[in-house]
Amino acid sequence: MKLIFLGTPEFAVKPLESILKSRHQIVAVVTQPDKANRRGKKVVSSPIKEFSQKNGLKLFQFEKIKDAEAGEALRLLNADIMVSCAYGQIFSQQIIDLTPQGIINIHASLLPKYRGSSPVQWALINGEKTVGVTTMKTVMNVDEGDMILQKSIELEGWENSQEVLQKLSPIAAEIIVETLDLIEDKKAKFIKQDNEKATHCKMLKKQDGKVDFSMTAKDISNFIKGMNPWPSAFINTENGVLKI
Repeated sequence: MKLIFLGTPEFAVKPLESILKSRHQIVAVVTQPDKANRRGKKVVSSPIKEFSQKNGLKLFQFEKIKDAEAGEALRLLNADIMVSCAYGQIFSQQIIDLTPQGIINIHASLLPKYRGSSPVQWALINGEKTVGVTTMKTVMNVDEGDMILQKSIELEGWENSQEVLQKLSPIAAEIIVETLDLIEDKKAKFIKQDNEKATHCKMLKKQDGKVDFSMTAKDISNFIKGMNPWPSAFINTENGVLKI
């Protein structure tokens, strides 16, 4: 199939690389615009942009993918399907309907648990011992689409959120190609989610990292692992903020 890949962070690189090596054709990649780093001193490109440029892939960086110009540019590619992986923008229904097979999303949780933008962080904060990846059909309601494939791993207990994502990225790479093959071969089974079992995780902000010492030691440990490396756990001291 001809496809458009939408993604931004390091987690999305292995899935993109896996698709590039598969029988499917990547006609374009969409990633977030370049932005200043957290200190505001240097403009940085996304890992997906760096990979795409290194491999000669057609690249778009839309300020807002909902804009009509963005939709028209993608429509002209005549792709069969789109794949999203931590892209970082909300899609309109017009974008979802742009290709005949819609958008397949790679989500770093075992849906319907941990719908939302920070599933790995909240899984660690809540002390989950099992995490995983789900491929699903994108719909307007966040992470509520029908599931296709799912694969889980057991954690060893020491991992922070970045380390969990590093473990999940190759799993995402494996199941997204399998998902695309099933769709092209008309063998994919779309499984509805049980909304009664759904949990939602809010987007994390810098201030969310403050440690609450009224929690148990175990909960504090889980919190620190979930918050690292971003937004990072911290405490306020007489000498200023101390990151943990």
